[in-house]
Amino acid sequence: MKKRAIFTALIASLSSLASVAGQTEMQINTYNQQLENVAMVAQLTGEMAQRIVNAASAAALKDNLAVSITVVDASGQTLAVLRDHRAGVHTIRASYKKAYTANSQKRETAVIAKGINEGTIPADLRYLDENILILDGGVPIYINDTVVGAVGVGGAHGSEDVRVAKAGIKALWLAQ
Repeated sequence: MKKRAIFTALIASLSSLASVAGQTEMQINTYNQQLENVAMVAQLTGEMAQRIVNAASAAALKDNLAVSITVVDASGQTLAVLRDHRAGVHTIRASYKKAYTANSQKRETAVIAKGINEGTIPADLRYLDENILILDGGVPIYINDTVVGAVGVGGAHGSEDVRVAKAGIKALWLAQ
């Protein structure tokens, strides 16, 4: 009789384990199906933004340029900013607006300015948002062909601002 009770208990335990294993497998399959519906989005991090600002600042200092550098994320929010102590007070806002514009329009502000001058981009673009600034120095940051943010530099000649911004972005990829 004891053997029969032990055997019955053993069968019940094994049956219970099989049921739990089946449920666990079903949960894993459900989880995997949910993951298939999740979009993986590249993101610019604060650490990456700081690397960009540091490299851009080094490029500016090398040429004795007094600039402000701003990095924004895909939503246009500031991730990092640095103003050289010699840069004009207006350069912080200018660098932000250049970064914001490059991010929003997904192209360099120099390209936008050229398009407006040539008539291929409507001049009214500048009135679209109070943070739009159509001056050279804003450069979008791409990860896997997606704009994840932008760098804006203000305080030097437009072409120098662009060069400094691109030096910052280049350093991001060299660090990988």
